[in-house]
Amino acid sequence: MLASPPIGLWPLAWLAFLPTLWLIAGAPRASRAGLLAWTTGVTITLGGFHWFVFPFVDHTGTPWPAAIALLLGLAAYQALSLMLAGRAIWWIRAWSARRRGHPLPMALVAPLAFVGLEHALPVIFPYTIAISQTSVLPVIQIADLFGAPAIAALLLAVAGAAWDVVERGRAAWRAPAAVGALLVATLGYGAWRLHDVDATRAAAPRLRVGLVQPNERMDLEAHDRDADLALLEDMQRQTAALEAAGAQVVVWSEASFPADLPRRLAHDLPDSSPWRIRRGFTVPVVIGSLSEERVDGTRRRYNSAYLLVDDDVRGRHDKIDRVLGSEWNPVVEWFPSLSKWMPPGFSRGDAPQTLPLDVDGRTVRLGPMICMEDVVPRFARDLAPGHPSVLVNMTNDSWFGTFAEPWQHRALAVFTAIELRADLVRAVNTGPTGWIDATGRLRAQGPVRAGGGVAAEGLLVEVAIMDGGHTLYAHIGNAFAWLCLALTLIGWIVARRIRRELGVAESSAAAAAEPAERTAPRPGAPSKPRSATRKRGKRRR
Repeated sequence: MLASPPIGLWPLAWLAFLPTLWLIAGAPRASRAGLLAWTTGVTITLGGFHWFVFPFVDHTGTPWPAAIALLLGLAAYQALSLMLAGRAIWWIRAWSARRRGHPLPMALVAPLAFVGLEHALPVIFPYTIAISQTSVLPVIQIADLFGAPAIAALLLAVAGAAWDVVERGRAAWRAPAAVGALLVATLGYGAWRLHDVDATRAAAPRLRVGLVQPNERMDLEAHDRDADLALLEDMQRQTAALEAAGAQVVVWSEASFPADLPRRLAHDLPDSSPWRIRRGFTVPVVIGSLSEERVDGTRRRYNSAYLLVDDDVRGRHDKIDRVLGSEWNPVVEWFPSLSKWMPPGFSRGDAPQTLPLDVDGRTVRLGPMICMEDVVPRFARDLAPGHPSVLVNMTNDSWFGTFAEPWQHRALAVFTAIELRADLVRAVNTGPTGWIDATGRLRAQGPVRAGGGVAAEGLLVEVAIMDGGHTLYAHIGNAFAWLCLALTLIGWIVARRIRRELGVAESSAAAAAEPAERTAPRPGAPSKPRSATRKRGKRRR
């Protein structure tokens, strides 16, 4: 909690799991180890996701006790991955201690279990303990090889090596030495990669991008037409100012256009329409808008991004990774007849799209990412074959308050810029709007506003035009995390099976020896020689 944004005391993350590993190692049984690890997960979620209650209280009128109960439910669910990891670690180490005389190093078992099972559990909001290291650039460069799970594994390996030293002292020197070598290799690779990517960026052509932050607090109430038109005019004025400052393309935030557009929109609205998009400026613009169409008489709504050049729509991306509950209602999608009684949410886009933009005789492929698509690794990998030149995120984070979630969202987006090795610009409704370069550095950043009563703001950045999506991670995806999961499950299954067989063998031997031990000599019977009694006692011991 303290190591991650917005607090950001990142050194704490390297030993944050040491107390949990100590409790797991000392647990008398697997169920106890799982419960103790589960409390760690609950604590992380309650501290890191406390903002989860605000959308319910502020936008739906949910009473505070009910909203807190929802947060507790989220914490109990997301902690299941740590509970399973705790049980797996206990079983594997207990079995290895029986077979080898001492347990497998915690520096090996803990990263495999925690990373693998964390990756396997579906979550509403993406999260990884690697978020704590986004400001430590030499460490996070390995994300272009194996993604953020590799950074999380390194953190747990260090904590595990520390426990191995506590548990076995000098006898455990191999595990800390291996982890130390791995850490040195990570820092060496990071230093080299930073220099290499910086050199590539320095030689790359540039694109001047204007980012509009409307500072409008989104809500679920009925919209005021005059207020919506005033917001549109405010964003148009800001776009014109960015064009005058030299912007070659301008990006608006998610759903900031204050009216639904036809999904198949091919041209801008006519001059006579008060909702015309391109008024007062001529620069190409990427806008976020809700869109709709009718299919077989059924209305479908999408969360979309449009690229307009002159009066023509040159490309459109419909959001694919929708947020469960607010945008995605799986019950209605599985049972359409229930749409009369339940909100249907938004329809899913077909596939990630790049938006082609011609600049100075060069085609720049903009890679649009709506809302949390810039922190969903699966979406980034699906976008990678299109080799985006610049990643473009359009977000509305005003639902979740201003203290923590906007900063956590931006921190997770750092990994996407590294994983695809492309500059990432973010137009965020109430901030922080800004630019993350291909090394993960935070470049120019705007403020975070509470929304309401603050005029739209603009930010002009000059990004590098690179051919993204050529990294190892873009090709193999989360193979590292899946490997961790596979090794953990194999070790867990083998440990439980062999432990059960050993338990049966011990029980049989004890049962066979028990009658002989309980047999007493008959009165008057000759006693056994003392030497024989001594030998039997030794065998029994």
